[in-house]
Amino acid sequence: MRAAQFTEKDGEWAFGSRTRKKNGSFPQNFWVDGRPHWGGYQADQTAMPVLFAYRLWKQGLIEVAQYWGMVSRAVAFLAEMGPWTHQERWEENYGISPNSAGFVIAALVAGAEMAFSVHAQSEGAHWLSLADAWALREGDNLDTWTFTQNGKIQGQKGNGKYYLRLDGARTSNGNAVWDAIWNPNADERLVIANTWGDARFRWESEIVDGGFLELVRIGVRAAKNYFVRESLPELDATIRVDTVRGPGFYRYSFDGYGEHGRGRLWPFLTGERLHYELQHMIEEGSWNSDVLAYWLNAYENFSSEQYIFAEQVWDEGDNAGTPTGSATPLCWTHAEYLQVLRSLKDKKVFEEIRSVRDRYAASGQ
Repeated sequence: MRAAQFTEKDGEWAFGSRTRKKNGSFPQNFWVDGRPHWGGYQADQTAMPVLFAYRLWKQGLIEVAQYWGMVSRAVAFLAEMGPWTHQERWEENYGISPNSAGFVIAALVAGAEMAFSVHAQSEGAHWLSLADAWALREGDNLDTWTFTQNGKIQGQKGNGKYYLRLDGARTSNGNAVWDAIWNPNADERLVIANTWGDARFRWESEIVDGGFLELVRIGVRAAKNYFVRESLPELDATIRVDTVRGPGFYRYSFDGYGEHGRGRLWPFLTGERLHYELQHMIEEGSWNSDVLAYWLNAYENFSSEQYIFAEQVWDEGDNAGTPTGSATPLCWTHAEYLQVLRSLKDKKVFEEIRSVRDRYAASGQ
C-alpha cells in the first residue's frame, strides 16, 4: 500500500471546484505491479489503508514510525478533501455517503491517535477536531448530510426518515454537477449505473442501501442510535428479500448490475446485518443465539455445494438463494464470513475501532 500511494508527482483530482493534489490518496484500484487501473477517487480506499496500519500497530505488529509517512499523508489528504467522495463503495456515484464518510471519520480518529504516539501533536489535534465536527457538529454532520426527513419511502414501507445511499447526486442533462450542496431533504436525481433510458434516473430519496450499517460496525454510531434505528424499516421494506434459504439484500434500490440486467442478492450483506444484530445485543446487554443463528444459517445457505460463495445469489424462482453466474468465489464475501465467525466467537464486532466507538457511540449516539 505504501508503494502504491499517490505522490506529489501524480497530479490532481479535479471535480468542479473540488480540486486537490492526489498526494496521499490511493488509486481506486491497481494492477498487481502497483500501476493505477481505473481513475476514480474513493474516500474509503484512502481511509482503509490508514485503518489497516492502525490495527497492525495496536496489535504490536508494526511501529508507527515505520509507516508514519504513508499514514500522515493519507490522513492529511482526507482532512483537506473532506468526507465527500467521487465514488461510494459501489464505485458508481459521487456525493456524501454514510458508508464512505464513516470510514473517513474513523481514519481521522485513528490517524490522530497514531500522531500523538509520535508527538505530532498539532496534526493529531487538527484531525481529531475535524472528526468530531463531521461526526457530531450540530446541524452540520454526517446525519444532516445523509439522513432525509421527508423521503419518498413512506406508508407501509416507512415514515420517510432514513439514511440515503448518498446525497449530492444532482445532475444536469444527465451529467453530474460536482459542486452540490449536501441537503438530503432537497430531492435530486441520481444516475443508476448499469441501466439505460429513463430508468437511469431516480430520485435520490428513492434509493437506500445498507452502507449506513458500517457506522455501527466501526463505532461511529451505536446500534441503538436514533438515525440507524429509523433507517432499518425502509431498508427491510425495499431491498431485503426473504428466500427459502434465508434473508438476503440487494446492493441498493433499482440496482442494474446482475444477471439479466438486474441486481440480485449479495450474500456478504447478510453478514453485515448479522454484525449489526450482534452489536445491538451487546449494547442492550442481551444475547439471543437463535437470532444470530438465523442470520448465520442464511449466510451459509447461500454458498454453493462446494462451500464457495458467489458475488450474488438468485432472488426469486425455484433457484432463489443459490449462486448466479456472478464472480465466484468473491473474496469480499469469504472474508466477511470469516469475520462473522470471529465476531461470534469473541462476542464482539471484530472490525470495530475501539477508540472510535468510545468517542462517538459509547453513549448510544
